[in-house]
Amino acid sequence: MCYYRTVIRSNLKALLQSRNKSLYRLEKETGIAHTTLTRIRDSKTKGIDYRVLEAICRALECEVGELLEVSDEKPTAAKSAKRRR
Repeated sequence: MCYYRTVIRSNLKALLQSRNKSLYRLEKETGIAHTTLTRIRDSKTKGIDYRVLEAICRALECEVGELLEVSDEKPTAAKSAKRRR
């Protein structure tokens, strides 16, 4: 049986590049911790507070849909094996 899971990925890195901004500058403009921004940029966070989303979107002058991308992903064999345990 094959199934897909929904994955939310961040486009923060591309948005920063397109706006010629650094993560450091975004940190200073928003007051959001560097580690939080790094986790969002690398799509390693489990969740994002609405206030954080709002601050990032205001600083980058973008919509939430530009910052986050939702897609379906087929799990790899290694990920599937972890679930069966």
